[in-house]
Formats: sequence, C-alpha cells, structure tokens
Amino acid sequence: MGTPSFAKAASFPVARAYYTPGRTLWKIDVKEWAFATVDATDVDPALNIGSNNPTVVPGFFDKSPRAIKYTAASSGSGGAVRLYANSTGYTFVNFFRLPLFDVVGGLLQVHIVERRSASSADVQLTKLNGKTFAINAPDTVTYDMDKTVVSTAAEASEGGVFAKVEAGTNHVVVSSHGTLESKTAKNICLWAAGESSSFRINDGNVASTFGVLKGKVADDCVIWIGGCTMAQNNPWCKAAAKAAGCHLVAPVNYTTIQKFPKGNIDLLDRSLGPKVFPPDGGEPIGVNDFCSQQDKFQFVVPP
Repeated sequence: MGTPSFAKAASFPVARAYYTPGRTLWKIDVKEWAFATVDATDVDPALNIGSNNPTVVPGFFDKSPRAIKYTAASSGSGGAVRLYANSTGYTFVNFFRLPLFDVVGGLLQVHIVERRSASSADVQLTKLNGKTFAINAPDTVTYDMDKTVVSTAAEASEGGVFAKVEAGTNHVVVSSHGTLESKTAKNICLWAAGESSSFRINDGNVASTFGVLKGKVADDCVIWIGGCTMAQNNPWCKAAAKAAGCHLVAPVNYTTIQKFPKGNIDLLDRSLGPKVFPPDGGEPIGVNDFCSQQDKFQFVVPP
C-alpha cells in the first residue's frame, strides 16, 4: 500500500481547490454548514481519518452525523472523505493509524468560510429534496416547488392557508411580506394573501393556522418562512413550530422578492440571519447543528 494523498472530487468547485506547483491538492475552501467530499488514494484499510480542529471540522472522536468519514471504494485502494463545515476557521485533515495519531501520508488544509452573500444577486441557495410545497402571496412570488400555490383570499384564511399541502410533505415553504400589522402593532405578522387588507397570520392565530400541518406532513418536515424579519418575533416562530410539530427556519433580516430555481430556497445565508426553531416550541437551535442533519431532513447546502 502506498502513501495516502488527497484529490479534488468531481463535485467540488474548481475555484476553491488549491494545488502545489507539482499539482498536489493542499487546500480547499468550504462554505460553512455544508458537507464536502474529497477523493483519497492509496489508503490502507487499517487507517483512520481525523481533523486537528474538531470545532471547525468535527473529527474522529465525534459520534454525531457531522463526524468526518472515509468510505472506501468498492475496488482499488481509494475512496472518499466526507467532512462537515461546522464553523469558520482552519483545520488539517489527515489519515492516521491507531493507537498512534501520527500523520500518515499528506495533510489537507481545510478553510471553512462564512456563508454570506454580498448582495441579493449572489444569494446562496439550498436545494430541497423529497416532497415539497410552496405557498406564495401574490405580491411575493418567490418559490417554486413540486406543488406551488399563489394564495387567494379563499386560501388565505385560518383554516385554508395550508389546506392544499399533501400528506407526507417534507418541506413547506412560505413566501409573504413580514411586517407590522399596523402602526400601533407590537409584533410582526405574515400577510398571507398580499400586504393590503388580506388575512394576517399573527400571534393570535398562528397556532391554529400552522396546526393544520401537524400529523399531515412527514415526521421530519421542515417549514421555511420567506418573510422579512419574521424571526424577530420569537413567540410567533416558536408557536408555529410547536403547532405544526416541525422544525421552522425564518430570517431575522430582510429577504428579497425574486424567483428562485425550482426546489431552491435562500434562507440558509448569513445575510438573512436565519434562526432555526425546534418542534417542541423551545429556544432556537444552532444553524450548524440543524444543517449537520441535512441528510435526515432531505436538503443540500452546497459547499
């Protein structure tokens, strides 16, 4: 068996892979909250893979889905290393042999960079898999999913907002203006059929409106709220998540009104300030913790 070395995987962006003059891969830049894969060659089956900064890239001792992992190919002496971009910073990835932790083969430097777009023109998208549903207010048509509804007055009512969501749906995506109901209102609401005089999903009816989804959608369904600043209303988001029994993602900051490619959402971008609310109605959880389970929740954050 030779000396292990790393190579760029076909799926990894060319512009963020760096080589020595001899064309050896020595560094990659990965955007936070994503899984990335690099190829490895000449790997002895007895070797293990690790990260020397487990805060940045969780390593050998991590027992969660975010742990770095080497999977051998079905033939030959190579395979693939999958790592998770848990937080910004640097780490070295290398093979080693237990009980020692000495480096065997080459080192790969991994730089985890912040996932933040500079403008709405380059907002970073997340791909939703599984069964998807989108409801857009008529003045914020943004998302296109397997089933897409532009809300009407009939649909934008306490019992009707989610009436067309099919059983077993994995992702429910909402696009609507998120603003104060009036000049004297305390909290932000969603204008379900347009920001004028339409039905509002506010603190008073949020539980009954989102409760329609409970037991109807898939067990691991995620609700994505594309409404400006909705995560500034923590009680509303907690109530919606608990009523639906789903994780709910909403932005602290302003969103943009633009049509995204089918099956894609913009909410996992630091420029939007995403918060993730758990199904029990508790305090928000870390975005990095949530995204480390993207296989379970059927979405892909690109590296």
